[in-house]
Amino acid sequence: MKRQRSFEEALSWRRIIIATAWFSVLVGFALWSKWGGRLALSYVTGSAWMMLNFWALAYALGLLTAYRVRNRWFIFAVVYAKIGMIYLILYWLFRVNWFDHLGLVAGITTLLMVILFKALGYSWFVSRS
Repeated sequence: MKRQRSFEEALSWRRIIIATAWFSVLVGFALWSKWGGRLALSYVTGSAWMMLNFWALAYALGLLTAYRVRNRWFIFAVVYAKIGMIYLILYWLFRVNWFDHLGLVAGITTLLMVILFKALGYSWFVSRS
């Protein structure tokens, strides 16, 4: 009999990143075959940027909750440095002329859609009994 995964295991940040990577590769190949390499490169870049952002957030939250950090200013510095880095890279990606904006936006929203579809699929198709 096959073991059923728990809700927390199915929606762990590692599984979300792996599912997003596979989905992004498949969609990138489909975009490349239909509309060319520039849109596919933009899509894969936006998706990779969002996966890196999600990994950094999960890693920072893991560090902050795993260890007892008594210095609150250190926590604020880590969080604000991460936010500043994310928006600076995002600003640069939209300003440079190598990428299509439609592909970047579609790639950025891919991770959010994977999380949504994993949660919906688990709640609809997996019995909790």
